[in-house]
Amino acid sequence: MRTHLSNSRKRLVVVALSVPLLLIAACGQAAPSRSATADWAVYHDTRFPFQMPVPPGWRVGAVIGDSGGVDNCEYFVDVVPPGTDAPYAMPIIMRLPEMMWIRVNMKCAPFSPEDDHLVSVERLTISEAPAVLYNQGQDDHNSLTAVAVFDNHQFAFTVGSYVSAKGAQQDLKYFREMLTGFQYTHQ
Repeated sequence: MRTHLSNSRKRLVVVALSVPLLLIAACGQAAPSRSATADWAVYHDTRFPFQMPVPPGWRVGAVIGDSGGVDNCEYFVDVVPPGTDAPYAMPIIMRLPEMMWIRVNMKCAPFSPEDDHLVSVERLTISEAPAVLYNQGQDDHNSLTAVAVFDNHQFAFTVGSYVSAKGAQQDLKYFREMLTGFQYTHQ
C-alpha cells in the first residue's frame, strides 16, 4: 500500500510540474501577430464620426450625391485603387473595374437589397452594429454590399472588383479588412 501511495504522489508531482512548464513553453513560442492593416492609412471622415483603414496606395474622396430627384440625400466615401485618376463622383466610380465605397443615407429612400436583387450571404458585426452582407447571387462573388445602421443613418459598404481572379480576391480581402477596422465613434 505504501508503494502505491508513493507512485500516486510521484505522478501528482510530475503532473503539477509539467503544467507550468508547458504554459511557459507555449508563451515563449507564440509571438503576437501583426495586424493585417498595420501599415494601412486611416481615413477619418469630416462629416460623420467614423474612421476606417485604407489599403496602401488607395485614395479616398467624399462627395454628397443626389438620388431619385432628392438633392443632397446621400453621402459617398469612395476608395479607389492606385493609379486611378477618376474624380470622386458615383456615376464615374460605378464604371471602374475595381472600387470600394460607403454610401451614407442622409434623407433618401433606404437602400433596399431587394430592389437590387441582392442575396443575403452572411450576418456580421461592423463597429458593434449588426450588419448583413449581400451579393448579386451565387454566380457573383466579386460584388458585395454590407448594410448597417449608425445613429439612424443607413450605411451601405460596397466593393466591386471585376479584374483578374487574383486581383478580385485581393480586393475582397481589402474590403473585409476595411469592414473589420471600421469604427463609428458616436461623437
